Amino acid sequence: MQTIKIYLLIAILLFSCKSENNKIEYKSGNWTFNECITPINGVIFSNYIIILNNRTDLRYFSNINHKDSSLFSENSKIFVLNYLTNEIDTVFRNKISKKGISELYVKNDSLYAYDANEKKWLRWNDKWEKKTPFNNNYYKKFEKSYLHKKCRLIFEDDKYYIFSYDRGEFGAGVVFLNKVNGLVYGYPMTNPMYVFKDTLGYIVAGNSTWDIPMSNLLRIKYPERLPVIPENRIIFDYNTEKNYYYNQEYLAMYLYDEVLLKLPDSLKIKLHSIQKNIKDFNKRRDPDFNKRIVFDKQIDSLFKYDKNVEYLIDNSRWYKNDKTLCYGTFWYENKLLHILGDSMLYLAKVTSSGTNKIQDTVISNNLKTNNFITSMQSKDKVLIIVNSTYRIDTCGIVSCFVIDNMYIKRYDFK
Repeated sequence: MQTIKIYLLIAILLFSCKSENNKIEYKSGNWTFNECITPINGVIFSNYIIILNNRTDLRYFSNINHKDSSLFSENSKIFVLNYLTNEIDTVFRNKISKKGISELYVKNDSLYAYDANEKKWLRWNDKWEKKTPFNNNYYKKFEKSYLHKKCRLIFEDDKYYIFSYDRGEFGAGVVFLNKVNGLVYGYPMTNPMYVFKDTLGYIVAGNSTWDIPMSNLLRIKYPERLPVIPENRIIFDYNTEKNYYYNQEYLAMYLYDEVLLKLPDSLKIKLHSIQKNIKDFNKRRDPDFNKRIVFDKQIDSLFKYDKNVEYLIDNSRWYKNDKTLCYGTFWYENKLLHILGDSMLYLAKVTSSGTNKIQDTVISNNLKTNNFITSMQSKDKVLIIVNSTYRIDTCGIVSCFVIDNMYIKRYDFK
């Protein structure tokens, strides 16, 4: 009897240890500052969170190419916080502050800024010096295109520049510029906000909160297998008489159609049948929208036939009632975790079978995310910045999160 009790005790201890080892524990903290900031851009550089502010209506800057805007020359200001000491750093802020900065960028542990007044990139080397982070010839060519003016760079590695393209009601997508051959690839999705690269491909998350919260979380395994964007939609020589604007405006629709064109013949026959049913359905005076939902789901299943793009989360369809947004991705002890949010911000493991919240990792409750500023990966850290308001005549709460393997830090400004 005594032996049985000993074995039971050992089993309980082993189970407890196993559970404890799987539990993610963070040294977290929360700091609040009485500061009114209106962020449009933010980066992690060294031990600093550097936030670019602009006292302008934020609705116009959700996905703007900041280099092409003159609105930043007068209103831009820099805010610096040391996330190691958890204090505002006015000394470093005064050193790097410069009138006209409209964009911040970090590459190879160097801080870059774009001067909208002088139309040039600067690198910080104890002072600002003229230096561009983009020496690739294909990038320089793409930079002169009309499409580039509607894109925002969100990621770069040795092979690709990855851009977010968003034209509002005309659609959005992710755009890959190949550094080696200059080809430009694209895929339609909700407004891309961040990219995380792992061994299986590129994880791209897109969010939109304009009408209802919508989100995509995709893994794109081989960007070179995506539809190629032709030059008449990149538009290097803009000419309204050739109707190029129409071609570029409906780029997301073009990419969507290109994906469907790659379907096998048997599935194309099914697609045409569904499209005919939709056409007949639209002619009815008293449509049953439950049937329309069925049609849309059928097309969605065909659109996702190509396994080169894996849908981890897809809340981007009008008939879905899931308001979960995707804020970031990072590795923790060989686990790929995602930072998700609905009424709260939490960590989750996402697989083909569904989304599993990680216990005891609620980062924030009742977080208002009316304006999602940025989500970026800097080595082993994720920086997330959200704003609770679009208004410029009042201060909402701006929340910054720094997340890595050891801690979650939240900084609120109001």
